[in-house]
Amino acid sequence: MLSIQDDRKVVIAGIVLASIAAVLLIAANLPYQYVAANQHWTGVAEVDGMIGFGSQALPRMAGWPYRYSVHYAADGNRWRYWSTLGLVTNVLVSIGVCGIVFAIVQIRVRRIASAGNPRRMQTIFDIGLACLIVLVPTVMLTRWHFEWKEHQQIANRVNRSGNCYMSAWLPAPMVDRLPKGLVERLSRVRRVQCVAADDALIRTVCRLPTLNLFESFYGRFQGQAMSPLIDRIHLAGFTLANQSLSNADIDVMVQLPWLSSICLKRTDVDSAMIARTSSMISLRTISLANTDVRLSELGRPQWADYVETLQLSRPAQGIRDSLTIEGWPELRSLTLTRRTEQLNDEPLTLRLVNLPKLETLRIDRIQKHNLHAENLPRLMAIDDEVTQELMMSSQNRWVPGLSWYQNLTLKNLPGLVRTTCFAGDLQTLDLEDLPRLRELELSAFLTSSAGDSLDNVNRPERIQTWLDTIGRCGVPAKLTLSGLPLKDVDLSGLANNAGIRHLLLKESTVTFDQVKNLQPMKNLTQLDLGFCEIHEDQLSWFVQEFPELSFLRINGTQLTEINLQGHPNLRFLDVGPLVRLDQLGIKDQPKLCLTIRIEHPLSKLEIRQARSVRGLAVTHPWPPSAVLSGLRDLRWFSAGGPELDDSLFQELARCPGLDQLTLAYPSLSTESLRKIGEMIRLTVLVVPGTDLDDSVTDHWQNLESLWEVNLDDTHVDVRTIAWLSSIESLRSVSLNRVPLSEAAISGLCEMSQLARLSLRGVDLTNRDISHLLANESLDVLDLSESKFDSRVLDTLAQSQGLKSLIVHRCDLTQSDVAKLLQSNLRMAVDLGELDSEPFADFQPEFRGEIQRRLTNFRKASWTYRSNRNLALTSAPTNQPAEPQPAEPQPAEPQPADPQPADPQPAEPQPADPQPDETIPDPESMEPDALKLADQSTANQEIPDQDSADLDGADPDSGDPDFADAEMEQFRSRTANHPYGMLASTIDPARIDVQQFRRSAAEAAPLGIARKMSSTDSAVATKGDQPEIGVPTSTKGNHDPAADDRQIQARPVSVTQTE
Repeated sequence: MLSIQDDRKVVIAGIVLASIAAVLLIAANLPYQYVAANQHWTGVAEVDGMIGFGSQALPRMAGWPYRYSVHYAADGNRWRYWSTLGLVTNVLVSIGVCGIVFAIVQIRVRRIASAGNPRRMQTIFDIGLACLIVLVPTVMLTRWHFEWKEHQQIANRVNRSGNCYMSAWLPAPMVDRLPKGLVERLSRVRRVQCVAADDALIRTVCRLPTLNLFESFYGRFQGQAMSPLIDRIHLAGFTLANQSLSNADIDVMVQLPWLSSICLKRTDVDSAMIARTSSMISLRTISLANTDVRLSELGRPQWADYVETLQLSRPAQGIRDSLTIEGWPELRSLTLTRRTEQLNDEPLTLRLVNLPKLETLRIDRIQKHNLHAENLPRLMAIDDEVTQELMMSSQNRWVPGLSWYQNLTLKNLPGLVRTTCFAGDLQTLDLEDLPRLRELELSAFLTSSAGDSLDNVNRPERIQTWLDTIGRCGVPAKLTLSGLPLKDVDLSGLANNAGIRHLLLKESTVTFDQVKNLQPMKNLTQLDLGFCEIHEDQLSWFVQEFPELSFLRINGTQLTEINLQGHPNLRFLDVGPLVRLDQLGIKDQPKLCLTIRIEHPLSKLEIRQARSVRGLAVTHPWPPSAVLSGLRDLRWFSAGGPELDDSLFQELARCPGLDQLTLAYPSLSTESLRKIGEMIRLTVLVVPGTDLDDSVTDHWQNLESLWEVNLDDTHVDVRTIAWLSSIESLRSVSLNRVPLSEAAISGLCEMSQLARLSLRGVDLTNRDISHLLANESLDVLDLSESKFDSRVLDTLAQSQGLKSLIVHRCDLTQSDVAKLLQSNLRMAVDLGELDSEPFADFQPEFRGEIQRRLTNFRKASWTYRSNRNLALTSAPTNQPAEPQPAEPQPAEPQPADPQPADPQPAEPQPADPQPDETIPDPESMEPDALKLADQSTANQEIPDQDSADLDGADPDSGDPDFADAEMEQFRSRTANHPYGMLASTIDPARIDVQQFRRSAAEAAPLGIARKMSSTDSAVATKGDQPEIGVPTSTKGNHDPAADDRQIQARPVSVTQTE
């Protein structure tokens, strides 16, 4: 019997435990935000399901053991599910559980106290309580396990042809606290993509209470099979694609009360069916892509006040249609496309008015539009990109290069930043109230996967109206006119627009007189005049009239004089190859970044304090009075002639980033030649005609990044060959007319990394050539000016790895060449000018076959060389620091550019011929039996790379880095193009050093050319052929005219272009 005090304690204990139970039950019935765990897709199908559905938030749910509340944030004040009965039941259950806990405590204590054996009675109660504690979780876990197993079986059935998405929905406070195994057992099927599923599987899937998204592709839609979906409160997405629908099927879909997203793409739904969905006010996303719904019949359904994303299908080819969307308050994204390659030149009239939340507008570039957009405050841009799939499958199909409009009206679009327009069919252009418009582009280019092509503007006189309209706008900050016929257009209208800071007239022919009308545009910072030719010293007019100009691109091929001094804002200049320039003067331009290629003899060259000059190439002999000082960022330098002396070399040595160096037949001392070894960033070194020998190259051991080396007409030997063999990155070596010893030739044969080797005028035996061809990576071999006997021809013909053999002036007959071509079907043979007298007897078809192979090889190698030169000559992103007064020291030995990890051929492999392609013996075949050259391939030109456009920089931000971004992109993309989009040579740093060799020969009697050693004299008399090297001034009875005739009769080209 309990005392009064003990009885009171028992009551208090019961109340405490009941209160704890009450707190736990209340916590279990509070509303919690649910999150997904253990998310994973399974299946085998690749289908384009509903876009953007995966980002939907999960609900907030409450109730245990009975669910009484389900609410989605997207529903606002509407509850998906609410059960007062469930709430009352949970309350009664909670009260009952608390009462049972209190009663158990009271009974347990009193029965133990009154029992004859209290310990036995306590054990019985404890065992019963433990069983209860174990039994309840066991029952729950068992139930969850069988539910998971059932869902897994359904998922396996769906995965035979479709896909399933499974996840576990857990209250947010518990998601990181449950064991992984338990979370896996709580995973349920949430989304299903059925592909050609049967009726039984559809019925099974539709009975799943956890279904969140249902998608059916192909097959036949059965409305009755999907009737259980009406009670699915979590079902928010519904897709029926690639199948036929009826009105009854649409009626079943309309009964689904909580659908927020529907997708009916590639079905036969029509406007009348869509009208039946008007009452579905829960819809937020609708996709009708690739359907035949008439846009003009869409009207304004009830869901227009709620829909946020709308995907429609633009008309099919040859169909004209119209769409008006006005006053849809929630619309954020609008897409009008069709998955087809067929262009539709019948205009789609699109009127978008008063759409306060529209942010994304995506239209089809291969559909012509009449667009009227007004009062769209959030629209920033119009997306019109052509898909990569379309471009790849339409290699011979031209599509507009920009958005295709017939009439374009943009009014009151305060958020619009960029817009583009294909001008080929544009009739009217109306721009009003576009305060943030930063970029506008009008282009006449058609595009395809093969490149771009200009289209004729239907009525060029309309261009004047467009420019006048733009002139009145005050925007954009950047205006691009590409390929428009501006020859007879007055540009003075643009001068009224003070907001234009970047004006790009790409591939638009204008004259200097037209450009003068732009004189009032004093705020211009970027000016690209494409093909505008300027003469004499007209470049000075631009830098004086536009003081803020930082970027200028213009056609300077007719310039005869350049004088730039004291223009601190000018940071980038591109004038193309200077083919008529007589005088060049650049002074005090520390920020001016430019590359200079001069293809005309100079009377004056003076560059002072221009540390940002990136490259300088002079194709004619270096002028005697040239001044070069204050350089720092020079990446490449190419010049030649006896006026190149030690003082110039000292200036080049102060450029730590020098990457390519060409000094052809200079007057450099041995000490200066040795200092070349300190230019550790060099990747291209061309120093023909210098006093080089092994004692000089011994100081070049630190040049470990070399890719190409030219040591023509020098005296190097075995130690130099050993050094070259140690450079893993080396791919090209030229040793023309170098008297190599047998040991040096043996070492040369061991250079397995080489892909190109030039040995013009070098005495080689058949054994030497055989060893050279053993190098499997050797692609190009130049053996010009050599005599071949039958054994050498047989050795060359047996080479299966060689892709190009250069044999100029080797006196080969048609039979000799045929032997080479027959034995190696992939090899191209370069004989020089096929139309010259030595090849007059070659049959036309045979010459065509030679040309065809050369063309194929050059096309294959062009891409490689372009990428190689791009890597070598692209400038760094950041400007180097200000130069220090002391001479800069070279940095740590690091390659200036990434080198290949393993030896790769320097010239890509040309297209393989057909297996049955053979070259018969020309002595025994008729002309029509010869293989005709593939003219379509031989005449195909290599496409030029477009000049860079600004991508991502902000032209209206006032940030000076805007011009830097444009300059940097141009430098990186046109590093191998000396003039914008026109590539007159593969690399502007390349020059023909042969003319400097001739100049040295002509100057030899005057004592200007370098003196040849006794070794040169010995080599000059060696063999049956006359020596064509630089004549020595020590020979008696020297005839300069004879030397000149000798050299001109047998010209040698040591450039790397074919």
